[in-house]
Amino acid sequence: MNADIDIAMSARMLIDRHGEDATMIAAQGEYEMRERGDEKGAEIWKRIIDAVEHANQETAVPSE
Repeated sequence: MNADIDIAMSARMLIDRHGEDATMIAAQGEYEMRERGDEKGAEIWKRIIDAVEHANQETAVPSE
């Protein structure tokens, strides 16, 4: 599977499971990877955070 598809699927799964907390959950994943010294893992989590935020922007209701 394509890495971009994996990122998008992971973001969607987090949103489905955690709703508004999805960004925070992903940020915890990034933090934990950095604490372990796993920069590659942290970068993957950062991409997931970006995908969650992008998905949330697309579904946000514009304020009037």
